[in-house]
Amino acid sequence: MKCGIKKDRKLNKSNTSGVRGVHFDKDTSLWVAQIIFQRKAHILGRFKTKSEAVKTRLAGEEKYLGKYR
Repeated sequence: MKCGIKKDRKLNKSNTSGVRGVHFDKDTSLWVAQIIFQRKAHILGRFKTKSEAVKTRLAGEEKYLGKYR
């Protein structure tokens, strides 16, 4: 573990999607994938399906956090 980023962190009990960084936006009826890196929120995209949002979130983890793990 580098920089204090743990890969096996527990999900918040209020998380309903089951995936860190993925949530459902009721206003747009779309799934949102986001990641927070260096104290900035990066919206990775908005998607019609949860699986697309999860794939994008995992790719975002590699892009932003990959070298810090």
